[in-house]
Amino acid sequence: MLNRFTTAVVLAALTIYQPMLFAAAALTADAEKLVSDATRLDRVPVIVRFAKEYSISELKEQHQKSEQFRSRKESRTLKRKQFRQNVFSSLQQQTREASARLSELLRKHGVKTRLKSLWTINGIALDVPPEMIDAISALPGVERVTADMRLTMNTPEVEDVDSQPQWNIEKLNAARLWEREIRGEGVVVGIMDSGVDVNHPDLADRWRGGDNSWFDPYYGDQQLPIDLVGHGTQALGLILAGDESGYQVGMAPEAKWIAARIFDNANQTTLSAIHLAFQWLLDPDGDPLTDDAPHLVNNSWGFANTINQCYQEFDEDIRLLREAGIGVVFSAGNYGPFAETSISPANNSGSLSVGAIDLLDEIEFQSSRGPNACDGGIYPKLVAPGSQVYTTDRLPVAYNVVSGTSFAAPHITGALALLKSAFPDTPISQIETALYDSAVDLGETGVDDQYGYGLADVSAAYDLLLSNSGSADESLLIFNESQYSVDENTSRLIVTVRRVGSSEGEVSVEFTTSDDDAVAGSDYLSQSGRLTFADGETLRTIEIPIINDRDDEENEAFQIVLSDVRGDAALGHQDEVEVVILDDDGAGTVAFSSVSVAVNESRGEALVSLVRTDGTAGTIEVGYRTVADTALAEVDFVETESTVRFLPGETEKQISIELIDDDLFEESERFQLMITELDGDADIGSPASTTISILNDDPDTNFATISLESVSYEVRENAGQLRVTLFREGNLDIDATVEYNTLNGSANANEDYHAISGTLTFAAGFSRRTLTIDIINDTIYEQESSFTLILSNAGGGAVISDPSTAIIRIIDDDALPFVSIQSPTPSSTIGSSNSSQFGQQSSSGRQENRGSGESGSSGLQVFEINLRKYGRARAEEQRERMANMDAESKQKADQKSSCGSAEDQAKCTAAAESSEQTEELDVSMPEDTAGDEPPSDQSSESETESQTENSASPPAETEPATVESEQS
Repeated sequence: MLNRFTTAVVLAALTIYQPMLFAAAALTADAEKLVSDATRLDRVPVIVRFAKEYSISELKEQHQKSEQFRSRKESRTLKRKQFRQNVFSSLQQQTREASARLSELLRKHGVKTRLKSLWTINGIALDVPPEMIDAISALPGVERVTADMRLTMNTPEVEDVDSQPQWNIEKLNAARLWEREIRGEGVVVGIMDSGVDVNHPDLADRWRGGDNSWFDPYYGDQQLPIDLVGHGTQALGLILAGDESGYQVGMAPEAKWIAARIFDNANQTTLSAIHLAFQWLLDPDGDPLTDDAPHLVNNSWGFANTINQCYQEFDEDIRLLREAGIGVVFSAGNYGPFAETSISPANNSGSLSVGAIDLLDEIEFQSSRGPNACDGGIYPKLVAPGSQVYTTDRLPVAYNVVSGTSFAAPHITGALALLKSAFPDTPISQIETALYDSAVDLGETGVDDQYGYGLADVSAAYDLLLSNSGSADESLLIFNESQYSVDENTSRLIVTVRRVGSSEGEVSVEFTTSDDDAVAGSDYLSQSGRLTFADGETLRTIEIPIINDRDDEENEAFQIVLSDVRGDAALGHQDEVEVVILDDDGAGTVAFSSVSVAVNESRGEALVSLVRTDGTAGTIEVGYRTVADTALAEVDFVETESTVRFLPGETEKQISIELIDDDLFEESERFQLMITELDGDADIGSPASTTISILNDDPDTNFATISLESVSYEVRENAGQLRVTLFREGNLDIDATVEYNTLNGSANANEDYHAISGTLTFAAGFSRRTLTIDIINDTIYEQESSFTLILSNAGGGAVISDPSTAIIRIIDDDALPFVSIQSPTPSSTIGSSNSSQFGQQSSSGRQENRGSGESGSSGLQVFEINLRKYGRARAEEQRERMANMDAESKQKADQKSSCGSAEDQAKCTAAAESSEQTEELDVSMPEDTAGDEPPSDQSSESETESQTENSASPPAETEPATVESEQS
């Protein structure tokens, strides 16, 4: 059995977190709380946002104008580089100016602190004394001050499952592109997560490498990628891992990766660290003139307490990545099965949100549903396998089976990587459109808020892109949604206009807003202008600021209309759209954040969140109480009946229920927590109750546990055997059994070891048993290889405990093979000296002088052969050829030394040397039946002979020729 990790949404915010954005020059509620809780000796972490001189949209328009006179081909080639140079420099400059003003203020007050530039949002992150906050807020140009909150990664839940590797890859039809030799070549994927285990054999060779391929905002001296959790390694494996385990793990195995680590060693992060990671991905080496940014960024994380809310902290970062031509994929979240459970940043404009399905194409129970809280649109956009999928894990675990939308998203990132590899000049937006239009419709007919556009089919998308830029000849411009809705407290609405059909050529369209019962200037800011689609571009956005008033009123609406198309395009059927502004000035609705909560008994308390949505006006009190189920009051938990108070503007409260930690081994038990009453104008929403499961973590003294001694073992190849001890703890009074088997990795059964499987019995009273695995000593030099030992299906009143799997590494102990030949003696007819100073190259590459310096002697040259990817039959055949050649060389040497008298010696030596010069040495490799034939170096000997014949005298050192197999 393998462990199943359910880690769909990685971030769980701390209790101080209030995802609320307010108007300019204000201190947000979270920052106020941080300041009020601080002492005069504390430093408080804040992010200072400044008003923007440049908007992304304006800079984009300026860039497009500067590109309009370039040829189509030239524009495609230089687009990313020119965009970065023009746009990034403008954004960086405005942040430098803001930083200078802030630095001057701090100097006047004698405050020394580090300023972190967040130029994607025109912000500065810093730690300051709390008494400085008011002065900073009053600084000209400051838009708002928010807390740079510290956020904690949640802990994965583990359970035993069975799974068939590769079912997930087959669902998306990736193999059909592999058959066309499309495997992700030329594509770079970025990942923001817990890091990556760079030593993993399926990931190591795929790291791009260099200073511009790893970002750690916490420990800058950490030069190589690391992953202390495993989540990032698991997600990345599904994108591009290879087949070292014996199974193909990733969608695009020839793509390269870079990574930004957004969690520190305590599994925590901050808002500023995430901003810095997004910023780094835009320009990894800090030079906008080099094109080293990734093509795609995978994000298997989200904010746990933004359910059905639009939190736009990272909206500008994501939009800037999109404008730079970088695809941004997010997991949709694990807050189903109810509707309206989208989370941020997955619901932000520019994010491609991905939900999870299982083997039967059913939506995963906990996969979040739409509509999108930011615009009322489709959520998730696509679905992909996210239930019991096989992937890489941090060493020594190596591989695991995982579940959740965290692992659905990487499938889509991998699909985009394959298609980008196949169509390198096609914009990511066009590739995404092809995935939407070719997706397999699941659930209700048409687009819906459970499956979105459907299950991605990478092969169908390829065919669509291959045929006339992805669709019909005619180009139509339409709104991406039939209606938009936005909460009044959302600072801006992002509306997407989509080009369907042909994407060739530049086209543009006029847009304008018009009032309905929502009034421009009071409820929103009117917008008009012209959107320009560059050649190949399929998505453009309109930004509309929303005004958050304090009036308790009905929902209001306005219209956005498209008109006046220029270029080879026309308006489609969706050329006008309604936007509904949802009022939030009422008392709102109160509900639990989740239908269920699970907690270990030993923790001592269960924390449950109540959330207030759709309005935060006025003070309300919410009554709640516990209700026993299989868990009993005063036995398993403390019976509780109380109230919690929401003040105006507050959106979340936590309820603590005390658990009773006994020493009994028992099944998991549950009880309910219910909302009983509400004092105020707010309504009770859904879910109005939540189930709290108490997970037993006491040892079972009536049962036994069986486990391995270690999670990994090493054995030298010549040891012959490896003995692995299994332990039984607990009740030893009866017989117990456990099944075991080995699984190939880079080591293969019957070539590197003898596979074992069967049932091991622990007789009554025995606490340990030993398995013996035979190791095959093949005497062939090769890289370290590994396989896995797995325990399963315990019987006789026993259960399996960790570690239940182990990686077994076979350490090769064979020397590098060498082919030694006699080097040809220089011919006396070209005036060469008989003195030979040819050297022999050691395995380290050093030239060792083996010549005697005497007349007629000859040094040895070495041909180094790397046999890593050779089949066993080939290797044995080559070894036999080497032995034969060495025997023949020795025979000739013996013939020389046996020459008798002085008068016969010249003839004898000449005959031997003549034979030696005319004999042709064949060091080419036999054909590889496995189909991985390396390039042969047939010129090796001829080059060496040419060196000798064309020199007046032998060189002091001669570089030996080398025959090498292909490197993996």
